[in-house]
Amino acid sequence: MANENQLQRLQRDVDTWNAWRVAHPEILPDLQEAHLQEANLQDADLQGAHLQGAHLQGAHLQGAHLQGANLQGAHLQEANLQGAHLQEANLQGAHLQEANLHEANLQGAHLQEANLHEANLQGANLQDAGLRGAKLRWANLQDADLQGAGLNGAHLQGADLFRANLQGAGLNGAHLQGAGLPFANLQGADLLEANLQGADLERADLLEAFLPKAHLQGANLYEANLQGANLYGTNLQEANLQKANLQGADLKTAYLKGADLLGANLQGAELHGAVLQEAVLPGADLREADLQEAYLQGANLQGANLQGAVLLGAVLLGADLREADLREADLRGAYLQGAVLLGADLQGANLQGAHLQGANLQDANLQDANLQAANLTETSLSGASLEHIMLEGAILERTDLRGIAWPLIMALTLQAGVIWKEVQYDHPEPEQPMGRRVGIWRNSQGADEGKPFSLPS
Repeated sequence: MANENQLQRLQRDVDTWNAWRVAHPEILPDLQEAHLQEANLQDADLQGAHLQGAHLQGAHLQGAHLQGANLQGAHLQEANLQGAHLQEANLQGAHLQEANLHEANLQGAHLQEANLHEANLQGANLQDAGLRGAKLRWANLQDADLQGAGLNGAHLQGADLFRANLQGAGLNGAHLQGAGLPFANLQGADLLEANLQGADLERADLLEAFLPKAHLQGANLYEANLQGANLYGTNLQEANLQKANLQGADLKTAYLKGADLLGANLQGAELHGAVLQEAVLPGADLREADLQEAYLQGANLQGANLQGAVLLGAVLLGADLREADLREADLRGAYLQGAVLLGADLQGANLQGAHLQGANLQDANLQDANLQAANLTETSLSGASLEHIMLEGAILERTDLRGIAWPLIMALTLQAGVIWKEVQYDHPEPEQPMGRRVGIWRNSQGADEGKPFSLPS
């Protein structure tokens, strides 16, 4: 219970109260459970005061000095604390619904489990504040400084964190569904298993942020900076990552089904085992990216830069790789059945043992590519550049080689162990050297055993 004499002195006049505090600095006021609803306490000196369970609903506390005060469980609904000084104050479990804390100083304050639903914290200083499990749904945190704050398990659904500083903040398991975080600074923030479904992170800075197993389904990460971020096992289904910077990011086993990565920078990113089914990646930069065993069925990679990328054992069934740059890419054992590689540049690529049944490689550049033991059944290589390719042990059954120069086809037949069956090709008519005839090359002279043989005339 509050000290009645102290309570009456405070209610009488703030200036007199402040003078008494100066005269008696050794006294820590006891105002526990005091009834001060709608009281005018502007600029009041309440440093170190005991205000546990106090009733301060609608109170006017603008500029009040509450440093180190104990406000645990206090009732501050709709209170006006604009510009108040609350450094190191204890507000654990306090009720601050719709309170005005605009530009208040809450540095190092203890707000664990506090209720700040729809509170105004715009421009507030919350550096190193403890907000574990705090309720901040629909709170206004625009331009707030939450650097190093502890927000593990906090409820921030629908909160406005526009341009907020969350550098190094702890948001482990935080609830940020539908939160607005455009231009927010989340460098090095800990967002392990945080829920950011539908959150707006447009142009947010997540440099080296820690996001393993976070939930970012449908989130807007347009032009966000995720360079070096840890997104291991993160769910980014149908997220908007257009023009996002994911250079060197760890996306191993991440779930990116249907994600929009148009023009994204994934250079050197770790995508081992990631799911990119039906992902949108036209013009994406995937140079030197690790896509081993990644699942890219039906993905759109038109014009993507995959130069030097590792796609060992990757699944690219029906993927669209038209005009993609796959020079020196490692596609050993990759599953490319039905993929469209029209006009793709695969110069020097390693496709050893790749599954290319039914793939479209028309006009593709395969110079110096390694296609040893690759399966090219019903693959279209019409008009492709096949100079200096390695075909030993490859399967060419009903493969379309029309438009390939006749001497080159003849040279390819000399490579060992190639299986040729019903290959389609062009060759000149003996009586019309400049003419053209489409033929079917049937295996009739032991090609299954890799024996060289002459083409039919």
